[in-house]
Amino acid sequence: MNKKLAIALINRSDNKGFALPIAMGIGLIIVLLGAVMMVRSQGDRVTASTQKATTQGLSATETGVTRYQALVNNNRAIATYPDCAGTRDASGTCPDSGTTNSWSNATSISGLSSCSGGNPTNVSNNATTQWQDIDSSDSNRGQYRLISYTYLSDAGSGTSAPGMGTLIVEGRVNQTSSGTSATKDVGTSTTRLQVKIPVQSGDINNIPIPGLWLTEGDTGNNTIDADVLLNDCTVNLSNITVTSGRTKNYTTLGFPSLPTKPTFITSPNNQVLGTINSSSMTSLGATDIGGSHKRLTLPRSGDTANSSGIYEYSVTSIDIPNNSELLITPGQKVKLYLDNGITSGGNIIHNCDGVSGCKPTDFQIYGYGASGTQICMNGNNYVEAFIFAPNYTVGVAGSGGSVGGVKGSLWAKDWSNGGSCGSNTSNTVVKQLATWSEIGLTPNNLPPKIANINDWQRQEAP
Repeated sequence: MNKKLAIALINRSDNKGFALPIAMGIGLIIVLLGAVMMVRSQGDRVTASTQKATTQGLSATETGVTRYQALVNNNRAIATYPDCAGTRDASGTCPDSGTTNSWSNATSISGLSSCSGGNPTNVSNNATTQWQDIDSSDSNRGQYRLISYTYLSDAGSGTSAPGMGTLIVEGRVNQTSSGTSATKDVGTSTTRLQVKIPVQSGDINNIPIPGLWLTEGDTGNNTIDADVLLNDCTVNLSNITVTSGRTKNYTTLGFPSLPTKPTFITSPNNQVLGTINSSSMTSLGATDIGGSHKRLTLPRSGDTANSSGIYEYSVTSIDIPNNSELLITPGQKVKLYLDNGITSGGNIIHNCDGVSGCKPTDFQIYGYGASGTQICMNGNNYVEAFIFAPNYTVGVAGSGGSVGGVKGSLWAKDWSNGGSCGSNTSNTVVKQLATWSEIGLTPNNLPPKIANINDWQRQEAP
């Protein structure tokens, strides 16, 4: 037998010297595996902790976005203005003042008023770029802050709607302390989001039509069977008496412009009525109704309607004698363009009772007179009409058992509830019978509509 082979076989048959190295090798492998598992476990914990912090930071940012969305939706007039029109200083203070329109100077924004449901103070307070606590009683919930809000109109410039608002908000968690004095720490997780908010033109679909709309004052003792809008925030709403189911509210909506007088009423001249009074009624085509009493009926035979079937007349003033009347034929559409006032005396009559297709707003009076001009309705009857006289004082003469006023809708500067043309009784002087489509006018300062966010992007936080 080969000597080397024999020696190898002899050594192989004896384990002496092999056990310790094998045990040490296996032990080393176990130690290495343990170390690897520890490192891996530590990495997993770090990853999980980071992911948790990132998720919490994103949640804080989303909370901030939601709150600013609510701020815009509750104060929709601010949707077309930036958070700051000027350049903020190093501390984040916005220089806007005077008539500069921005969130930071919210009191200057037309259509934003506390008495109409808006809150300029709250808007300005939230226009800060300082950190705000999500929950002042729990700093662990994190913070958020406004970075910016900008608006771009579809027109390319200006503040008209439609357009697009861009809101950028940051949120963070694991900050030190709370409030504006909180600072960033090594474990702080900050997330920045940019969202796009579509801003659409406002409309009247969700606005109740005002049966009575006044820019100044209240209605005294008179009862109003209509929804009432007031531009005068100094008026106590308790001074307005409305019937059950009717509302009374302040508004920042503005009267629309008076329609332009159509040129065709001056040619032919027979639709320029001038002053309607005892001296002119016969020449204008009035008929006798007994004694010296007369009735002028519009439209008259031979008068011409416009392309929409409306008879339009220019009137200087109306002073109908007692027991005489101006009768608007029910079922016909008639508009009067009034330069001055209406004096109480005889009746203006437009009554749709029993006439198919007739609407109270078929008869419309537009007043172009200066401030202080008066429309005084006879307290003995209701005239069915829409009356729009932005500078006028309107009232209903009569007291005691006399009942009369307007059925339809009445928009004027103020209400006369005393003197020669003001009832001091609780008579119902306005009854609402009108719709926006019938009137055909749209108020100014309609707040824009806010659509759902249509773009959501994470940005790198500095």
